[in-house]
Amino acid sequence: MLAHSERARKILLLCTSICSVGAARSYIKRARRKQLAVLLKARKIRDGNVARDRAAMLNEINGLPDYVFRSMFRVNRETFEEILTKIDSKMPVMDVAYAQRNVEGCRGMPLTNRVKLLATLRFLAGGMKWDICMAFKIGFGSFFATNLSGVVWPTCDAIDASYSIGLDPNNHDELKKMAEEFSHISLYSAEVFSKVVMAMDGWVMQTRKPYDSEVINVQSYMNRKGFWGMVVLAGCDARTRFTMWNCKNTGSCNDCNAWDVSAFRESLDLFPKWIQILGDEAFTCTNQVLVPWSGQGIGKAKDSFNYHLSVRRQVIERAFGILMKRWGVFSRPVVVAHKHWAKLATVCAKLHNVCIDANVPNVGRYEKDWKVEDRNELLVNDILHDNEPT
Repeated sequence: MLAHSERARKILLLCTSICSVGAARSYIKRARRKQLAVLLKARKIRDGNVARDRAAMLNEINGLPDYVFRSMFRVNRETFEEILTKIDSKMPVMDVAYAQRNVEGCRGMPLTNRVKLLATLRFLAGGMKWDICMAFKIGFGSFFATNLSGVVWPTCDAIDASYSIGLDPNNHDELKKMAEEFSHISLYSAEVFSKVVMAMDGWVMQTRKPYDSEVINVQSYMNRKGFWGMVVLAGCDARTRFTMWNCKNTGSCNDCNAWDVSAFRESLDLFPKWIQILGDEAFTCTNQVLVPWSGQGIGKAKDSFNYHLSVRRQVIERAFGILMKRWGVFSRPVVVAHKHWAKLATVCAKLHNVCIDANVPNVGRYEKDWKVEDRNELLVNDILHDNEPT
């Protein structure tokens, strides 16, 4: 009797389990059918691609005054066309089938290289992703994409591949020309600093805090000044044109350490022995790297040397200032993916050189809403004029 009841209990438990499994499977099937119905309904509501009238947008840009175009994209029209011509062959090329689908599925003008370059320059100038996508009729998902339909990073890759930063150690005529330009900065000490070809310094590009999945040591990106960033070791000529650009060190790295591991430092032996490079106190003084005397009460001769060295070395400070003022993306912490930080800074440096070579005037980051002759306005640094009414 007990054996019979035990057997009946097991059979009852087995039947209950089978029913539970069946009910669970039935619930999952109903949930999947509901999810599929929602997706099909959303697809019907979308009704094809969104109409993007980029032709009208390009017509509006073509009708902009030259100073407005330069303020928006940080280059003039002639320089823009030169950049577009140079990077056109470096932009990703779609295969025939993909291009045909892109044209057939597009309601409006396709996303051309011209539109991509305009949107990229506007982003580097300080524009926000959402505003640029709305203005240039670009899908939010395509803006930072790295595939064929991407905008910013494929364009940055093309710019990076089309331009270079560096010095040719075998071009002695160019090196002598650069030394002559440095000597013209101050004629009082032209003979003492007659062999300077570059001034260098470090700059911390402020970024967001990197994620644990992006880097090995997150804390190494914290700068001593209290913000996250990457150290950029750069050098420039007397015209504030970058001739060295090294962007591979974390924010806590010292300028001297960044110099020791830089590619330019490793290739310095290939240059003529007579060239000289100016640095600040963070670097070590050698026969080719000149740094100021440290300390106080060093005497008139050493103090005079420091002064004339500083007069020439400040060109790298001006170069960083021009770079940050021209490309407003540096006016706030860089928030793109960590793998794109170095590329972003390098592309801006190369475009900086393009603008210097083309003599493109720099523009302010914000539109001025005051007139110089109006003395009842707040002009500079929140300081009111004496005749400002109270």
